[in-house]
Amino acid sequence: MRGQLAASRQQAGHTGGVRVAPADSLVGPFDIAASQPLTDDGLYAGRVIQDRAGEWVLLASRHTDDLNDFHGSLSDPIPLHIAPGERLPSLARPYPTSGVDAGMGGSRTRAH
Repeated sequence: MRGQLAASRQQAGHTGGVRVAPADSLVGPFDIAASQPLTDDGLYAGRVIQDRAGEWVLLASRHTDDLNDFHGSLSDPIPLHIAPGERLPSLARPYPTSGVDAGMGGSRTRAH
């Protein structure tokens, strides 16, 4: 994903991924300048939603598979956690962003 970011963002050390921004309510206003990374660049276009049990989870698109080829599939729901006194969520547990552990049903091999 690094080659897809603006040069200024790359020079500032950004690598892509899903970011979160604090807000006064669920509909904003959002403080983009105070945003923080939530995931690495293995996920993009994330949305925080409430599941049927009322828990907050992240759904995002997977950027690449275990062979570093574009994948673009939707992640499984990723549980979020908000620590007491914090305004921004974090992932409740580490989440693999590519490969078999990311729920892609097995490794692929390249055709030669």
